[in-house]
This record gives sequence, C-alpha cells and structure tokens, in this order.
Amino acid sequence: LLNKGVRVFVGSNEKPYDLDNSMDEMVMGFLSLISQYDNKLRRMRSVLGKRNSLKNGNTFVGGTKPFGYDVKGKKLVINKEESECIKEIFKMYSDGKSTMDIKTYLDIKTSFRPKRSNSGWNIGTIQKMLGNTLYKGEQKWEWKEKVRGEDKIVDKIVLKTPMIISNRLWDDVQKTLDNNLRSKNNSKINQTLFDGLLHCKSCQMKLSIKTKSDS
Repeated sequence: LLNKGVRVFVGSNEKPYDLDNSMDEMVMGFLSLISQYDNKLRRMRSVLGKRNSLKNGNTFVGGTKPFGYDVKGKKLVINKEESECIKEIFKMYSDGKSTMDIKTYLDIKTSFRPKRSNSGWNIGTIQKMLGNTLYKGEQKWEWKEKVRGEDKIVDKIVLKTPMIISNRLWDDVQKTLDNNLRSKNNSKINQTLFDGLLHCKSCQMKLSIKTKSDS
C-alpha cells in the first residue's frame, strides 16, 4: 500500500488514511492487529464448537455433505441410492477398473453429480472417496495448529459412523491404491524438487509432475 501510494478508506469514513502520516500509519497498524486477533478468536470458537459437537456423539459438523450419506440433526445416516453407488465404485476399483472407468460410469450411467463441479466427476475426487475411512465406519477429525511454522496436532477424535463398505473390500481397495501409487512413482525418470509437495486446491490430492529433459 505504501509503495504504490494506495488510498485507504476504512468503514464509512469518506476521508482516506494518509499512510505517510505517522499517526494514521499507527492507527492502521492497530486496526490490522485487532482484525487478526478477531479472526483467530473466531477460528478458535469454530474449532472448539466442532470438537465439542463430536465429543457429544454427533458425526456431522458442517460443510459439504459426504456422498453416500444424509444428515439428520447433526448425525450422518446412510442414503440408500448414493450408498449403492459407493459400493459399486469400490467394487469396480477392486475388480481392476481405473479411476477413469469410474468417472465414466458416474458421468454417463448414473444421475449423480458432484457438489462442486458442473463439468462431471473429478479423478482426484474419486481417489479421495476411495481413501475415505468414513465409508468403512470410521471418521477421523484432527485439530491442528501452527507451532514454530509446523503443524502440531492438538486433539484427535475417532468416531464410529454408519458403515457402507465392508472391511475386507476396504482393505482390498487400499492395497490396490497403494500398489498403483508405487507403480506410478517407480515409472518416473526425472525427479523434481516439487515431488510430493504440490496438491490440488479443490480435492487436496497430490499432483503429478511432468518434466521434459533436454535432448
């Protein structure tokens, strides 16, 4: 703001702050600190609210409803139609079908549509669903805080949820996911500094990196 000479207005005041003025600069600094403090308090209240809700036996604390479930009160209950689709997805992957095959199945052979996309199902979303412990009846919640620049787990809660996938099918799918990931990593020739660091902002899955070596 200072370097670009930006005119700063606060609230309904029609007079801009003069950032070249020491007093106005100090006031802006105070307002910024108060805003940061307020944001931290708001986040803390939100986290504590979710933790207390989970410890009271609830299994849904807001956000997007997970595919395969409905929400009654603050508890997850199985959605009959969506849960059958989840079972089919897991069975397809266990039988050797690819995530692209599953995407085609969801886009063409079902009427279900993803919550956050108008262009069909995303491969990353499908991979995340296949690795979601929620479907085997276990929900994990972690409270993380930054401590000296690193994430530290403050509290961790594991809850029982309505099971859609059997433990046997779950284990088979996880082995297949792990084997496919290893095969993908072993096939890479060129390593980069960004390996394992880049994630999709939407689904949080790891992004693969393509490199082109000089001939």
